[in-house]
Amino acid sequence: MAWDVWRLLIRLGVGFMFASSGWGKLGKLPAFIDDFHGWGVSAAPLLAPMTAGVELIAGVLLMVGLVSRLAAGALAGTMVGALALVVVPALGVDATDPTTFFSHLAYTPEFLLLGLLGVTIVTGPGRISVQGMKRLARTGTRWAILASL
Repeated sequence: MAWDVWRLLIRLGVGFMFASSGWGKLGKLPAFIDDFHGWGVSAAPLLAPMTAGVELIAGVLLMVGLVSRLAAGALAGTMVGALALVVVPALGVDATDPTTFFSHLAYTPEFLLLGLLGVTIVTGPGRISVQGMKRLARTGTRWAILASL
């Protein structure tokens, strides 16, 4: 049960970060599109709103624990894109020295979020989630999760 609580906390924290970030980006979409242009993305008018929408929708899905692995995978894709387009070029570290490069990369929020998303992709949302409640309802132990709290 303790592991389910940790998975819930990871989903809530990471999901909220992405949902609020996506909401903010959608609210300032022209500036976000300009950022994409600055990063050298030629399809910025298409990809910027799509990225913001993925962050918002997948972040909410992650928080409630519905299609969590799919949501975490979509968010991981945005983090890989952010790492490739923004973070790694901005590190300013010589990539020929792997030790220095990876030690700098490991401290970036995008890299850490990617790791937390990996936890949800690998382990799933846990019992304290919409998916977990659906699974318990199918097995006839609908209230088992509440009794175990």
